[in-house]
Amino acid sequence: MKPRQNSLDDDMLSAPAPRHVDLANILMQDIRDGCPAVGELLPTEAELCAQWGLSRYTVHPASYFSYSMIFQLAQSAV
Repeated sequence: MKPRQNSLDDDMLSAPAPRHVDLANILMQDIRDGCPAVGELLPTEAELCAQWGLSRYTVHPASYFSYSMIFQLAQSAV
């Protein structure tokens, strides 16, 4: 067996981010930009699935991460 030169393959380093990570970043940026406005409801997972054409399996971790980060920031600001 040939020894490995590097612990990470070049393909792994150039791979695009998973879709749930992209969606989480988009959701957090939208909220920073004021969409939805303060007092409005955040979109449900079903709405995000329909809007982005993604499965709930992909949307759930993105929405959970994004919304939990927002709630933590809001609580720390109080």
